[in-house]
Amino acid sequence: MKETDTNDGVEILDAAVTKILTAFGQRGPRRRFLEKLGKYMLTVLGIGIIELLPIDRAYGQTCNCNDPIYCGMMGQYCTACPGGTCQECPTGSETTTANWMKCCGGHCYTYTDCCFATPPACCNQGGSCHSEGGQAWCNEGTSYCCTVSVRGAPCVSTCNE
Repeated sequence: MKETDTNDGVEILDAAVTKILTAFGQRGPRRRFLEKLGKYMLTVLGIGIIELLPIDRAYGQTCNCNDPIYCGMMGQYCTACPGGTCQECPTGSETTTANWMKCCGGHCYTYTDCCFATPPACCNQGGSCHSEGGQAWCNEGTSYCCTVSVRGAPCVSTCNE
């Protein structure tokens, strides 16, 4: 067997794997593909850290003012509206162009208001955190519905302590 025969086999295998992965990647979101591939590989290897991979934790989620993610929140949770969670605006809402940040528990959190041209009845029904004296940051022509919070990087000087 010549060395070129071995290289030809590797090249054929490489081309086949590339073709399969390219076709698979074009059929769906890459993040979802990478998530499934990562979970599969960890399962095959028997590594028990699968729960650390990104998964949808919105179902059954409850927001709690004592959680560090809400330390700088001034508003209502979005959980009462369809599609709304503690970290995602309700379906059909628009996010504001302005937001605010606060550093709590060693991480920087960003807060954004979710607004509607005509707010549905579910707005302001999800409970609130520190809403006294807060200001809505809705864009012109829209009205406040609720606020979402997203955990960011470890605290740096761009976040308020």
